[in-house]
Amino acid sequence: MADRRIFRVALGPSHRGEASSVFKLIRSLLPFGSRPKIKGFGQAIISLDQGSEAVAFAMYTGEFGFHGETHSAPALGVFTAKLGSKAWQDSLLSLEWLRHIKASQRKLHVHFALRLLGRWAKAKNVRKNPVVLSRAIIALCTHGSELAARSDELSQVDFFALVSSQIAALNRLKARGPQEALLQAAAQLYACTAFRGLESLRKPACDTLHSNIDQIIASDGVPHSGNPQDMIDLMSLMLPLQAAMKLDRQVFPSAAANALHRMFPALAMFTLEDGGFVSLFGDEPQSERINSLQAFNDSKAKALKMAHQSGFARCDAGKTHLIIDTKRNFAFECSIGPFLLFKSHCGNMNQEAQAQLHETQQGLALQVSEGSSRQRIYFLSGDGSDLRVEDRFQSPIEINLHLAPQIKIMARREGGIMLVVPDHTVWTLSLRGGEAHVDANGTILKITSTAANQMNWALKKQAKSAKPSNRKRTDEPDLLG
Repeated sequence: MADRRIFRVALGPSHRGEASSVFKLIRSLLPFGSRPKIKGFGQAIISLDQGSEAVAFAMYTGEFGFHGETHSAPALGVFTAKLGSKAWQDSLLSLEWLRHIKASQRKLHVHFALRLLGRWAKAKNVRKNPVVLSRAIIALCTHGSELAARSDELSQVDFFALVSSQIAALNRLKARGPQEALLQAAAQLYACTAFRGLESLRKPACDTLHSNIDQIIASDGVPHSGNPQDMIDLMSLMLPLQAAMKLDRQVFPSAAANALHRMFPALAMFTLEDGGFVSLFGDEPQSERINSLQAFNDSKAKALKMAHQSGFARCDAGKTHLIIDTKRNFAFECSIGPFLLFKSHCGNMNQEAQAQLHETQQGLALQVSEGSSRQRIYFLSGDGSDLRVEDRFQSPIEINLHLAPQIKIMARREGGIMLVVPDHTVWTLSLRGGEAHVDANGTILKITSTAANQMNWALKKQAKSAKPSNRKRTDEPDLLG
């Protein structure tokens, strides 16, 4: 995520005037011009191949030779990717590597990073892609500007010229849809906040942001796309910008500020309070990113129970947490404390569903109906120890429970399946009108209907926990094979 503090430098007529008078000198110092005889560190710097991926890979992943000496550098973030891989190429294009280099205190890293930008700017697929270019400008305005601040004055002039050319290239591109328009406007506002001399871009960018934000974020704070990850990405983009504009005494667009205010309760909806685990329908943990976003929130937002417009519901009882997609494919996730138990989905809906949440003394009940063809009722007891699901359908269904890697599967000799959570609690699966089996990899628990119209299944917490034992045990046959 971009830093809250954005470096301020002058990018006004004075710098542009200097650039014309010293540009020949800059070219003579950089590797693509004539190479004067310079002694010491400067000569070693210009001897590096400009923008060499192999040199960059060596410099940021381990030992490398420079000026007759061997240097060592820890593996920094994205540079653990394989040289030449898609992840490596993507990181170079998006300038994600600037974020990692910024943490280095080596003067050599700073100089080489600025030269690596020269090769990046010449790539054809940079200027033609508004998304890549917008994100790159944001990286230049934050991490790149901090690197330039630690460099010599001539390198700064060259860096400012590079930023100006990229902003001009972005302004020539036409956005394809509200998301691209919002990203372009955000990049322009980042540039206005980081550099002086670009004030003319501020009002059009604010107007674009104002007119597009509500097309992306619904009134309940969740994106219209229904993907919570889009909300995380947007908040990561807008919150540092809002803070930076406030520090610079600029007016942040009111529509964007209102959207961020709506997103905080939605963010809390997908966040587990006791463990920091963020329950999203993705595969990557987001707890550190969420903690960074919540640092921008002055008051702790209370999690939404229902996001009616976007189609999500949250049920909490005891240590059990359910996050349910009520609009698309009966997807939901179950977590025990900070530990994800499973992610589930069951087919695709043909039409939009309706959801109703009922609170009783016994617990919470959520009913999701897709017309008369499909219905599901979730019930979670008041102490969170009993989860029941009732499916009613017109055609047979199969439910896939994608178990989290840390969940262990056990089988009872009399039949049935038990799930062991890292906190040593044991949950037993029971079925009526269906049958369950585990796939060959032991990662998916499949529940298939056998009755005509209805299937009931439940997960109940056992009274006794599975305590770890130091006693050596003999191997037992796999009862689930």
